Amino acid sequence: MYGELYSRLSEAESKIFRDAILRYAGDLASQNDHEARIALLGAYTGLFFKDLPALRMLARSQHALKMYPAEVETILLALNEGYLVEDIIELNGKLESAVVAQDLLFIKQGDPEGAVEFHRSLALLRPYFVPFQIGLARALVNAGGIDEAFSLLDALPDGADYAGQIDRLKQMAEATRPRQATAIPLMRAGRSFVLEATVNGRETVRLLVDTGATLTIIRPDALRRAGVGPREFVNQTTLETAGGKINASVYRIGSLRMGAELVHNVTIGSVEIPGLGDIDGLLGMDVLDRFTFAIDQAERVMLLTR
Repeated sequence: MYGELYSRLSEAESKIFRDAILRYAGDLASQNDHEARIALLGAYTGLFFKDLPALRMLARSQHALKMYPAEVETILLALNEGYLVEDIIELNGKLESAVVAQDLLFIKQGDPEGAVEFHRSLALLRPYFVPFQIGLARALVNAGGIDEAFSLLDALPDGADYAGQIDRLKQMAEATRPRQATAIPLMRAGRSFVLEATVNGRETVRLLVDTGATLTIIRPDALRRAGVGPREFVNQTTLETAGGKINASVYRIGSLRMGAELVHNVTIGSVEIPGLGDIDGLLGMDVLDRFTFAIDQAERVMLLTR
């Protein structure tokens, strides 16, 4: 009836009827009849969706009945109409509370896939709202969607406001990633082992596995063939070797691939080490420490696990 009358009534007359509707909604809440209140306010806000007090009342009843996804949609509508700073702060707080409450329900129900779909719907509602994207990434991690979570987090814009959350979530995602060892073939070199690695995707080198070396070493001519030059130079250092101290140049290379494993941003010492023959250098602990590793001497493989 109000919907029909609204176009013919003055503003003052409309306010009388509108206040009567909201007053009745308040009476329903005092009687704990939230279902009736939701029906009333749902019909009202369907016609008059810019009525912020009515949207607030509707959201409160939806929260009381644990209708959290519907509450989130109502609060988002209210946020579109709010313009006072205090309104925005209050509504954002209620939005966060509704999302957390729904997440707790998913945890209680043991439904990580439901959580993913819930957060995916939020991300679609507000595709540029970073907290919703972070929420989706967190739900994906909990559901085992590690790769999609990483893709989502890597695509988020840089910003100090959320950098800490993103970094912690990446660490959590990495910690929950299924562990699978990569087997790297080894070759015998006396009592030691040698493996092949590729520098910057260009030059294949043979490196002696040396757990006593703190820095990976590659001979200068091999680095030059990999495109490593003055721009990649870092500093000079002194290395302790079996033959005494030697000076080495230090470079930063883009990548070092060992089998299926790719290590980025590696610091490499460059110097000729006497006695290595056709071996191009040493694979040191600076690279190996990025993995859990073991050598299977019988199978002649190194097992690397991130």
